[in-house]
Amino acid sequence: MKSIKDYRIFVLDDEPSILFSIKMFFSKFDVTTFSDPQLALENIKTNQYDVLIVDYKMPEISGLEFLIEAKKLDAFKIKILLTAFAEKELLEETINSKLINKIVEKPIDMKNLLKIVEDEIGEFRKIEEKESEVDDIKNKYDLLIHGLKKSKDKIIGINKGLKDIFEQLKSFSKQSTNILIKGETGTGKELIAKTIHSLGSRKNKPFIKLNLLNLSEALFEMDFFGYKRTSEDDPKLERTGKFEIVQGGTIFIDDVLNLKPEIQGKLAKVIRDKEFNRCGDDALIKVDFRLICCTNNDLEKLVEDGSFSKELYDLMNETSINVPPLRERAEDIEDLIYYFIEKACKELGIKALHIDKTTLRKLKEYQWPGNIIELENAINRAVLLSVDRKTINLDCFEYLFKKGVGRKRYTEAIEIIRDEIIKNKTKMKKIEDDILRSVLDYFDDSILTAVAKTGISKNKFYRRIR
Repeated sequence: MKSIKDYRIFVLDDEPSILFSIKMFFSKFDVTTFSDPQLALENIKTNQYDVLIVDYKMPEISGLEFLIEAKKLDAFKIKILLTAFAEKELLEETINSKLINKIVEKPIDMKNLLKIVEDEIGEFRKIEEKESEVDDIKNKYDLLIHGLKKSKDKIIGINKGLKDIFEQLKSFSKQSTNILIKGETGTGKELIAKTIHSLGSRKNKPFIKLNLLNLSEALFEMDFFGYKRTSEDDPKLERTGKFEIVQGGTIFIDDVLNLKPEIQGKLAKVIRDKEFNRCGDDALIKVDFRLICCTNNDLEKLVEDGSFSKELYDLMNETSINVPPLRERAEDIEDLIYYFIEKACKELGIKALHIDKTTLRKLKEYQWPGNIIELENAINRAVLLSVDRKTINLDCFEYLFKKGVGRKRYTEAIEIIRDEIIKNKTKMKKIEDDILRSVLDYFDDSILTAVAKTGISKNKFYRRIR
């Protein structure tokens, strides 16, 4: 977006002294002046300007007649009319018809005129910024739809392991109910959300993904509600919130467990009332969107122990989809392997590699705790290792199958702890504290995630850690 000083100003007045004064006073702008309306009309047919300042009463044609001709050419973004003849009704009509933006009475106060021009440019820049945000989201959406149509990312398994779920998707896409998608990490929950959106009536509206990890209450309000600046604020502070931008579309929350308690209440209110107000503004804005959330945790359990808002849970869980882990849809693994091999080879610009039967069988038997994401990463690694030999062999996946020694390591760890206790070197309480501390470290100090993943009560974490 160009800076204010780059806006081009066009001035038309039959008084040379006024033209001179404006050109001098507006020295930071690119100013073009005319005293002859006919010559001015010819000029705007081949040149583009941003701001028009035009006198109302001139020989040959009036300022209003010039404005009408300029409107046909779409020559200006901002139009200001100068007049010493205040015909109130006529001037009100020209503003209401959007023929002009402002009226300035003569004699002209140059400081006031400069402020008016700068304010109008500021307002126009806000509109441009909002339109740019909307265009950006629409472009991202178009790319998403193009990708879904062009690639086979349309969910592998719709005729096998995910057949029942795909039937649900087709049904849910015709509705506007909020949906909670449940499933382990890496099962493809986001792709399912995008598919629901692209199949439904909201497909031509924005799809906005929200990641609320570590987002403070203040940042949440600014980013999602927007901000209405006061007259003293910098114009750059004005912003349109995501709830306003998404109008008519779909909001996708990546992992609802990341929602802090104070944000849960505010989000529930917007979902329930379908209205909100910008920060710094009391005016309510009506909003229409569909909410799709996903989680890899047992939210019902968190609601029961008070760790998650029941109201928000009920609002987002009008309908739910349970996405099975890859180990429960083994019939899809072979299709996914061939798909990821083809995809990785295309990205590298090489012919599709073969995979030997023994390797394929072993991969189909593997449990894939990381689900589709783990499988794709493993295939990408294998393709890179196999470029020269043209065939993907089992040695590319040895690191996966070596994980089976975990039981032996567990037994060894228990024996070490046993010996520490027997020899009175370490107290049981310290061992428990250290284990709980290690579990929390693994989950980045998120007690809620640790509770959901391990089943250990949150009180035990609080008592031990604090």
